[in-house]
This record gives sequence, C-alpha cells and structure tokens, in this order.
Amino acid sequence: MGLKICVTGGTGYIASWVVKKLLAGGHTVNCTVRDPENEHAQALAALSSTTLVLFKADLMEEGSFDEAVAGCDYVLHMASPFSLSTKNAEKTIIEPAVNGTKNVLSACDKAESVKRVVVTSSVGAIWGSPSDKEIRYVFSEEDWNETSDPKKDPYFLSKTMAEKAAWEVAKDKHYELTTINPGFVMGPAAMGRVEGESAEFMKNLMNGKFAMGAPDIYFALADVRDVAQAHINAMLAPAAAGQRHLLASEVLTIMQMARMLKEDFPRHKLPTSIANKTILYMAAPFIGLSWEYIKKNVGAPLCINNNQSKQNLGLKYTDIKETLVDMVKDFQARGLIKKKEAAA
Repeated sequence: MGLKICVTGGTGYIASWVVKKLLAGGHTVNCTVRDPENEHAQALAALSSTTLVLFKADLMEEGSFDEAVAGCDYVLHMASPFSLSTKNAEKTIIEPAVNGTKNVLSACDKAESVKRVVVTSSVGAIWGSPSDKEIRYVFSEEDWNETSDPKKDPYFLSKTMAEKAAWEVAKDKHYELTTINPGFVMGPAAMGRVEGESAEFMKNLMNGKFAMGAPDIYFALADVRDVAQAHINAMLAPAAAGQRHLLASEVLTIMQMARMLKEDFPRHKLPTSIANKTILYMAAPFIGLSWEYIKKNVGAPLCINNNQSKQNLGLKYTDIKETLVDMVKDFQARGLIKKKEAAA
C-alpha cells in the first residue's frame, strides 16, 4: 500500500524528479506550488489525475501549508528560492527560506500523521567556500557555514539559517527530522522547466562562454536523479533520522568537466586552459562572478566526505560523466544547446 507524502515546491529541478519517482512507486503525493495554473504546475499535474494533488502555497504565508500536509505520512520540504545573486537578499532569498521552513514545520506540528520531515538544505550550509578552512580540509556533516553574509553570499546564508531553524523548531516534536545537503546539482530535467544556476552554467560551458579559459573553481557535483532518490531514501531509512547528509559524488573543476564533455561533444567550444586570475577579476562583471567570489573560490581546492550519504541512505552515486553527458543531450533535445555535427 502506498504512502501519502507532501512535497513542497514540486515544480523545482530536484522536486519534479522526486514527484515522478514517488508516483512511480505507487504513492499519493500532495504537491505545493506557487501557482497551480502556470504551465510548469500543469505539466506536473498531468503526471497523474488520481494520485497527485496540487495545492497553492506561499512560503511567507502562515498556515499556507496546513491543508497540503494534513493526513500525510511524510513531508519533503524542498521549496526555497535559489539564486546566487540578488538586489534584495533579505526579502527575496533569506526571509522566504527561513520563514518558509518554519511555516512548513508548523503545519507538520499540527498534523499528527507526519512521521518524518526531510528538509532540502545545501552544502552551502556546510561551507561558504573552500577557503573557509585550511588547505585540504575535508568537509563533512559536522561542519557549518560560518562565513557567508547577506551581501556577498546570500543563498548559502539562507540555506544555513533555514536549516538551523529547522533543527531548532523540530526539537521534541512527534516527527523526526533529517536533511539532504546536495552540492552543485547537475543532470537532465524531469519536466519542461530548466531554469536555475545549474542550467545556466551548463549552457554557458557548452555555448563557449569559457572558451578563452575556465576559472579554476572546484565544484562538489551531484546527479539530480541521485539527489531525488536520496530524499526518498531519507524519508524511510531508520539511520537517516536526526542526521544531515552531504550529497555529492565527487569534486571536479570546470576544466575537468570540460575534458569529460569534449570526448562526447568534440565540436563544441569547450575551454582548453585555465583562466588567469587577474584577467578573471577584470572580466568578473561580464561572466557573473563577484570579486569576492573569485578571491574566496578560484584556485581553492575542495575536499569532501560523502560516506554518511552512502551508509545512511544506501546511495550508489551515478558516474559524473554520465550525469554531464545526459544533461547536455537533454538540453540539446530541448533546443537549449545547439547540436554541432561533424563535418561530412
């Protein structure tokens, strides 16, 4: 017999994969969206007319999630604004992330049926940048981001504050809490929506934005399908209760990603060299990087320990080359990246 599960922010990049997997598993899904009438929500609704119900909800509105959560066995709180830069971080990123988490947990507090809540956090709640610690420091779930601020790193700060709020609110409640802390999520989209930082990064990489040289930046990468499965496993795995889970298969630089992709897409203008740091400072406004980001991240090695995600969740990570190639092929099929055929 299937379970009844509430997924917040169901049209999101990761959440739409979660919804598809839950429905395929025979579960009933109450899915919250900002606007049930928009095209992304309607595409989601088309997945099932009997086991998927859409609910309108607003992260900033108290009581907004009560109806969707009522009667559910589990809640996967995935709704949160995602942007690496904004003009008003407090209003557009930080407040919705923190208050939204509190509002969802308030709904869970009212629903005695809820057994466990899985909150989508981020590696941004674990570190602000690799340079937060001494070189070759290995980040794990024991770490908390203590360096991000509203002006320089609002998204990572929002995830840190929201996760800390979740752990505080969930103390001594009738439900258990666990968090998923994914790295830079890549891979094909489950639905038509392909917005966000991951999509922009891949389009820029494949369309030649870094052709003159790639910034020497390290990314902890995770396949979107693995991240989705991790949420489902975290919902049920006994060992996941009360635990954080750093979710990333491996750490790669942009150049390493480019070399992998070059094997399958040789005609694309992928970078073949590392960009000079001084030139990066000059080009920063044109490539979407702040001076502070370049200072803290370029050339700073990143090391992670992902053992807990494997042990608690039984997760077997997808090979990262498969992730990247699948993402490009998906984007080509959608017309977001041009296909470049070999000359006859």
